[in-house]
Amino acid sequence: MNSAHPHSDDQALTSIEFRMRQAGEWLKLPDGVIETLIAPRRVLEVSIPIRRDDGTRERFTGWRV
Repeated sequence: MNSAHPHSDDQALTSIEFRMRQAGEWLKLPDGVIETLIAPRRVLEVSIPIRRDDGTRERFTGWRV
């Protein structure tokens, strides 16, 4: 997430959580399924540095949840 705009990130996460809960109710999912999806058991984060053809360096972050 972009830390430059933490307020908008919070709003986005709140909106996503709200939509997931709505979907869970609509699908009549068992208790706890949405909570499990919202708060995953494990998150793997990787950071990959690269050097571009022009010599500049950049770092990319990826996640697997």
